Amino acid sequence: MFYAIAIIVSLALGGGVSYFIAKHSIEKRLGDAKNIAEKSIKDAEEKASAIKKEAVLEAKEEVLKIKQNLKTNTKKEETKFKKWKQEFLKKKRILTVKMMHSTKRCNQLTMQKQSLKTKNKNLKM
Repeated sequence: MFYAIAIIVSLALGGGVSYFIAKHSIEKRLGDAKNIAEKSIKDAEEKASAIKKEAVLEAKEEVLKIKQNLKTNTKKEETKFKKWKQEFLKKKRILTVKMMHSTKRCNQLTMQKQSLKTKNKNLKM
């Protein structure tokens, strides 16, 4: 009977020790798995953050490039406009001078016409 009690006690102690060893092993594996999962999540967040920063930087570079192109095109258009304006003003001055000369000539011709009418009148008398 002593042997039976010893076997039962041995089995109970062996089972208890096995239970605690298995429990500890499972908890350790779960902890390791949790650490791996947390590390994976952290790495993924860091990669996502890096990708986001890169995308923002690329977008800023694209905006800067568009602004520079717009500025260049605007300067070109302003230069064209100024040139057209100068040409317009030059032509306007020329036309104004021609108009003044035409008006002066018209006045001279009108005066000559009246003078000729007066002379013609005087001759008829």
